[in-house]
This record gives sequence, C-alpha cells and structure tokens, in this order.
Amino acid sequence: MKNVLIVFAVLATASVANAALLISVDGRINPPDTEIILKPSETVVIDIHGDGQTAPTNLTPWLIVQGPGTASGGVVTYPGTLKSIALYNLGDGSGNVEWINSEGYNAGQAYYVELVDGTATPPAYMGKLVDEILLHCDAIGDVTLTWASADLSEVYDTQVIHQIPEPITFALLGLGGLFLRRRK
Repeated sequence: MKNVLIVFAVLATASVANAALLISVDGRINPPDTEIILKPSETVVIDIHGDGQTAPTNLTPWLIVQGPGTASGGVVTYPGTLKSIALYNLGDGSGNVEWINSEGYNAGQAYYVELVDGTATPPAYMGKLVDEILLHCDAIGDVTLTWASADLSEVYDTQVIHQIPEPITFALLGLGGLFLRRRK
C-alpha cells in the first residue's frame, strides 16, 4: 500500500509540473479540443499562458504547428530580461527541421521562444507570456499545436484545432451528388 501511495504522489507531482504553461485559443485558456472548430480561411489568435507554477530560470520551449495551418506574428510579453521569439518554416531546410521531425513531429512550422528571467531563483511564470500568434487555417483537417521543452523531452500542453468545410462546400457537394444520381 505504501508503494501505491508513493506512485500516486510522484504522478501528482508530474502533472502539477506540466500544468505551468498552457495554450490559449482566441482568449480561451486550455479549451477542450472538441470546442475548437474552424472553417478554412478563418484565423485564430494563439497565446501562451503561465499559471504561476515555478519553472526553469531560462525557459526556451518550442510551439510546434502540425497540419494544414500557417502561423505568423507573435510577441513575447513576459517581463524578463531577455525575451525573443523566432518562427521557423521547417520545410525550408533550416537546421531544426530534421531534429524536430526525428522526434516524431511532422511539423510545418515551429516557434522558438526564449524567456529568460535573469535571476538565480526559478521564476513563477504567471499570466500571458506570448501573445498574438495568428494561425490561419489553410485546408480541411486537424491542426495540432504542441508546446514543448527545448529538447522536446517534456510536453507542456497540446491543443487540436478541427477545420471543417464551409457550409457552401457541403451544399455544392450535395448538389453534385444529386445531379450524378439523377443522371443514372
């Protein structure tokens, strides 16, 4: 029984550590995946939030975009001493494409974010850390956003955005089906 309690304590600690950094879609922090549905050509705003959990002094994670979507923009709002954000188009042969894809991410784009506190004690990242990343939906299918540590060993948060056809597309497909059926 004692061993079971120790295992639960370790698992609870790990889940608290992973809860420190969360993805926000259009202002909704960590919404359920089933609630994020877009039409092709629509755009959403992606933000990264901290919930006050202690994190490393130098946080340099990746936001990886997988699927038929295009990211642009992005501003680091964390008030640390060094803060930067860089967008990599991973299909252009940049040095990080092979590394990220070798870890199992079939990514089209990824943001590399540097949040450096500059103090000796680990900071508690609180509030909005990264703001105004625009995600434009390019086609029907799911876009997966993964917020992970710099070495991709720890995933902080994952968000799935479902892209569905516009109603006019459904109507045209239905009409085409009727005409084909009528022809026979």
